[in-house]
Amino acid sequence: MQLIESFKRRVRTALETHEVSARKFGDDAMGDPSFVRRLFGGTAPTIKTIERVEAHIAKLDRQKAERKRVRAQ
Repeated sequence: MQLIESFKRRVRTALETHEVSARKFGDDAMGDPSFVRRLFGGTAPTIKTIERVEAHIAKLDRQKAERKRVRAQ
């Protein structure tokens, strides 16, 4: 259960950090605009889902770092 709660915190932080709506995040990460709503509604993610979403968050983090690097030049 701790893994799921930690995952939910990670998703919530990504939504705030990257200023993306829950629907857009779910659509981009999983091809499912209702993913975040269902996650916070109690649907337990599989390990494969967690890995897929974590990969998407990592991609968002890399993109943000690149934009910041470009602006600093």
